[in-house]
Amino acid sequence: MPKPLPIVWHLDTNDITKSAERADRLSEIADVMVSFETGAITDIKVIKKKIEDICKKDPK
Repeated sequence: MPKPLPIVWHLDTNDITKSAERADRLSEIADVMVSFETGAITDIKVIKKKIEDICKKDPK
């Protein structure tokens, strides 16, 4: 019987999900920053609040 290959890289689905959620948050933050740079949102307090809300989202 052949020996099983050693597992060098182990990512369970939970790690993958967390990474995807982190990437989604970064994408949302980038969208907010773009709207600030383009002038769509000019109030820095609104920007701060939107970013805080994104960061507070609970990972599933």
